[in-house]
Amino acid sequence: MPSLIEYVKEVFKKLDENHFKILRIIERNLSRYEVVPREVILSESGLGQRAEKLLQKLHEYRLIWAPMGLERGFCINYNGLDLLALKSLVDRGVIESLGRPLGVGKEADVYDALTPRGDRVAVKFFRIGRTSFKKYEKYRTSLISSHSYLAASARSASREYKALRILYPREVKVPKPVARSRHVIVTGFFQGIELASIQQLAEPMKVLGEIL
Repeated sequence: MPSLIEYVKEVFKKLDENHFKILRIIERNLSRYEVVPREVILSESGLGQRAEKLLQKLHEYRLIWAPMGLERGFCINYNGLDLLALKSLVDRGVIESLGRPLGVGKEADVYDALTPRGDRVAVKFFRIGRTSFKKYEKYRTSLISSHSYLAASARSASREYKALRILYPREVKVPKPVARSRHVIVTGFFQGIELASIQQLAEPMKVLGEIL
C-alpha cells in the first residue's frame, strides 16, 4: 500500500474538476443516505453518461466504495475525503506541496508541507476509527458507523482548529492556525523535540510550569 504522499501524487494528477464534482456530491448526500443512490449522483452532476465513467474511475482509484453493489450507490472513504480536503487547500492557496510524514498515529497523521510562498507548515489529517473503517469497507458492515467516523474526524479537526484560534493570540505555546478543510487542519510549523524522547531535564519543574 503506497504512503499518502505517493498516493496523492499518483491519483491527484489523474483527476479533473468533474471527478471532484462527483466526490462532493457523494460527500454532501451522505447526511441523507447510508449509500448515495447512483441516480441521485447522476442527476445532481448534470454530466449525463460521463458521470458513469467518472464513478467507475473513482471506484477504481479507491476514492469511493460500493457496499451494496455498484448498481445501488456509493460512499466516500478517507482516500476520497483526503483528496477533497487537499484540493480545497490547494485551490485556496494554503499549500502548494505535501512533503514527508512528521508523525503517524492511530487517529491522526501529520505531514510537512509548503505554502505557495515557500513557508513551511504542518498538515494534520484526522483519522478517527481508521482501523475499524477499513474493516467496514472490507466486510460491508455497519455503514452508519463508517460514515460517523468521517464526521467525527471533521468534528475533531474543527474543535482543534477552534482551540488553536483561541489560544494562539493569547501567546500560548501552540502552533499558529492557518486553515482547515473538512478533517484536515494546517498550522504553522512548530519546531521542537518530543518530551518523551528526552532522558533527563536540567530543570524539570520549570519545564512543567511552562507546560501548565
